[in-house]
Amino acid sequence: MYPIFIRIGDYAIRWYGVMIAVAVVFGIFYSRKELMKIGVDEDTFFDYAIWVIIVGVIGARLLYVFGNTPLYYLTHPLRILYLWEGGLSYLGIIIAGLIFSYYFWKKRGNIFHKVTDIVSIPLAFGWAIGRIGCFLNGCCYGKPTGLPFPFSITFTNPESFAPLGIPLYPTQPLLSITGFITLFILLRYKNKVKVDGGVFTLFLILYSIFTFLIEFLRGDHYQIFGLTASQWGCFLIVIFAYLFYKSSPSLKHEKEKAETSDSNLSEKPQDDLKENKEDMEN
Repeated sequence: MYPIFIRIGDYAIRWYGVMIAVAVVFGIFYSRKELMKIGVDEDTFFDYAIWVIIVGVIGARLLYVFGNTPLYYLTHPLRILYLWEGGLSYLGIIIAGLIFSYYFWKKRGNIFHKVTDIVSIPLAFGWAIGRIGCFLNGCCYGKPTGLPFPFSITFTNPESFAPLGIPLYPTQPLLSITGFITLFILLRYKNKVKVDGGVFTLFLILYSIFTFLIEFLRGDHYQIFGLTASQWGCFLIVIFAYLFYKSSPSLKHEKEKAETSDSNLSEKPQDDLKENKEDMEN
């Protein structure tokens, strides 16, 4: 593939970084428009956008560093800052961004679940286009396979991170395709899901399913008891998705509303009986 977008002297900008930048720009424009619809002012939005991007990148880098080759980065600490070389964990973006978003919006009204629904679209888009960057970069590559093209990819560029000259499973295109499928599903149903946080829950479930399946083809991850760390993480994500959905304020509101309605119904017959008794005495 072609990992280098442009060279400026000894400095090279990789396609991976370009794709991440495109995803960030899309996320800013989309989230700004949607958040302003629910009453978020522009200053608050930009405060949130700047910090969630910074926190997301830090989380993505740290999870990648400590989840892949921590000993290498401990002996070469400055290379942790070399983001343009690739090496960002998508799951790290979600985890760090989610934690920061919770504390940011907790102080600004009860809209955390609404915000997660909105950012689900940029997250799905970033997943889809970011994996194109992985494909061009040669990272996140698959296991060797004897299948012909297009069921395999052979990397030949010496600047790629993938093994060269060996047919590999096309994990990056598969991840990108599933990202676009997820984006399509979210856009299709985002206005039909009535529970705040429901769209984000759907995103987490789809991400977990697709990631779990494609991880069987990955050639750059070590296995722990037969599964990769990402696959074990998918189980935790699904559990979190369920708990997150159940914690939605709109679900609690509907429950309280139903309990109030049931209480009124149970009191009504007693009121009617009391009125009938008074009529008989009169």
